This record gives sequence, C-alpha cells and structure tokens, in this order.
Amino acid sequence: MCRYSSPGFIILDQLTSVAPQISLSTTYAQTAVGSPVGLYEYSRSSNPNRDNFETAVAALEGARYALAFSSGSAATATILQSLASGSHVISVSDVYGGTHRYFTKVATAHGVRVTFSGSIEVDIRSLIEPATKLIWIETPSNPTLSLVDIRAVADVAHEFGILVVVDNTFLSPYVQNPLKHGADIVVHSVTKYINGHSVSFCTHFSASTQTILAQFTNFSGRTFSWA
Repeated sequence: MCRYSSPGFIILDQLTSVAPQISLSTTYAQTAVGSPVGLYEYSRSSNPNRDNFETAVAALEGARYALAFSSGSAATATILQSLASGSHVISVSDVYGGTHRYFTKVATAHGVRVTFSGSIEVDIRSLIEPATKLIWIETPSNPTLSLVDIRAVADVAHEFGILVVVDNTFLSPYVQNPLKHGADIVVHSVTKYINGHSVSFCTHFSASTQTILAQFTNFSGRTFSWA
C-alpha cells in the first residue's frame, strides 16, 4: 500500500518512516493487463524512488515539476531533440565540454544549429532569428565560473516566445534558483554538487509549467496527469 507524507513523498509501508523507503521492484501488481493496483505498473515508466527524488528536487528549485535522467548528457539530449529540424539555439560560449560536443557534433546531425556567444547579455537581441527556439545558459560556467545575468537574457527571450534553459550545476538550488530569475527550465548534473561526492551519475531538470514538461514526458518514459 502507498500513502503520502509531507512534502509529498511516497511511503511504501504503514510505518512512520522519516526517510522514504527504497523500492527494489521492477514491476507492480495488476488486476488485469494495464490495470495496476496502485500508482505504478512498470519501474522504467514510473517508480517511487524516482518520484520521490523528483519531488524533492522540484521543491529545492521552487519548481512545479521535475524529471530525473541517468546522466547530464541524457537531459541535454532530451531537450535538444525536442526541437524540430531547422531550429536555432543560442548558447553561451563557455559551457561544459560534453554540452559543447553535443551542440557541435550531435545536434547538427538532426538539423539543429547552435550559435555561441561570449557576451550573451549584450548580443542576445542581435542573435535571435525567426528559427530561434531555445537559449542555453550555464552560470557559473564549467570550468571558468563565468557569470550570466539570467533575468536580462530571459526578458529578451520571452519577448520572442523563446525558452530559456539554465544549467545550475555549479551553484545548486541552495545558492541559486534560476526559475525565479525568468528561466523556463533548470538543468543539473546531480553527479556534482547535489550528489556531493561524485559516486553516482544522475541529472534532472525542473520546469515551470505543464506545457514545458509535456514536451519531454515521452522521451523520459513517463505518463503524467495533473489536477
């Protein structure tokens, strides 16, 4: 049996556990095919461990929603692959090496162009094209710790209906909440400061609206419903 406790964690037993239990099950009971007894059917599509983690990180970021992935590159790929072929992305020049490689070697293979800027707050308006769909900010950046004024970029981007993604890995939600400064999506490599000691690979991104989150649910193998 599942029950909920503050701040929304799923507890799998009738004990008064402070920490949510870890579920080791890959499948869950069903009364018939496609008719699960409780909240879960198959662990890949949804499970208590991931739901609890997403709930916690969303709360830390002040977000309504969050999705967890197996690595930072998986989250980056999901966001970029949600864009149609022919889309244009503007990115800060100083980004994590894996992000830069994805933008320059993989995204181009499915027709997404990326323009890099070393002074994005100054250049943003002149770099926007009719095909621009996304702006990618990493602040502080990895590894040079360059800073970007999130609000300055987001205000211009939103004039044109462009989404703003902020990689918040190096500050973590403890220090910075990009959604409060106008970002639409926040990405973290959990391997680093949230995890604290680099013993696991994981990432997540937090989203500000249902519309944004719905773009990515098919990629992550989830089905969501909202009140």
